[in-house]
Amino acid sequence: MHDCGLVASGDIVVNGTLVAGRADSLADARIAAGGTFTIGEGANVTIYGGFNDAIINATTSPSLWRDYGAVASAGGAMTVNGSLALNGERLSGSPVKVAAKSLYIGAAGVVHADQGGWARDVIFGIETDYAPGGQNGGSYNGGAYGGFGGGYNNPKDYGNKRTYGDALRPYLPGSPGGNWSEIRGGGALRIEVEGSLRNVGTIRANGTTAGGGSGGGSGGGIWISCGKFVNGADASLLAQGGGNTGDNGGCGGGGRILVCEKLTPAQIDALYATGVAPRKVTATEVTDENVAEVFAGTVSAAGGFSTRNGATNPYWNGTAGSIWHLAGKATKFIIGVR
Repeated sequence: MHDCGLVASGDIVVNGTLVAGRADSLADARIAAGGTFTIGEGANVTIYGGFNDAIINATTSPSLWRDYGAVASAGGAMTVNGSLALNGERLSGSPVKVAAKSLYIGAAGVVHADQGGWARDVIFGIETDYAPGGQNGGSYNGGAYGGFGGGYNNPKDYGNKRTYGDALRPYLPGSPGGNWSEIRGGGALRIEVEGSLRNVGTIRANGTTAGGGSGGGSGGGIWISCGKFVNGADASLLAQGGGNTGDNGGCGGGGRILVCEKLTPAQIDALYATGVAPRKVTATEVTDENVAEVFAGTVSAAGGFSTRNGATNPYWNGTAGSIWHLAGKATKFIIGVR
């Protein structure tokens, strides 16, 4: 449900600050241009997702997650030379979405869902955390998602091995680390582009970096579907776990990244339904060894690093999440704003 925001039949140009919705709202906000949507250099656009009880405890129901969330969309080209921040709601972990005919992210441009995933909260005096990779109570472990969360107090193993979700349908957000309500996982960011997506700037869904006696948040989920994906030599695509600057806390595990090129709508539907690569689609798992062969620039779902302890004991750090690339043979990808 989109109850607030800005909808224009023509073009939208933002050269200042534009905010749609608010934190802890019950409604998903959207900014939708019937024509082009341009965010100028130095401009800031923020869109908030709302609380949604339909997706609470429904982490195995991808169709529900597909239908909700904050949206930035353009019927024509979208150009981001400033900042486009999409924030999911902290308790339900609501997803966020960018949809356009084509998308260009300039060198100074950032599209991000940093710290837009699940968080711990206190409701009626009870600590509440719906995140499958979260850490309740007094635990200082990092949050998990695609990778393990780091341990604490001189760990001898990774403190949080509660990984979840699917590498080939990363529709879920990241999870919080333990012991502080402001720690959040990275958001669930979907980018659906009919034609080309050219990124020479930054796409991110990172978890919160922690300090003191708390654990870092895990990286979020980034799912890109487009006709053609170009990541520039100096560009970044990141779903990294939050680090830790304190003596006692673990770091967040890495998130999940999936880039789909030239998949048909039916193939995307099949991914949502099964999490398995469709027939006639080439699936490549991206690792440190082959990442430069698949993508230019920096593409990472690394776990967070403990600046105090990580160099001497790797169990403080989070482990890496997943990165996959799927290539189909379709001639056209059709977007749909749900």
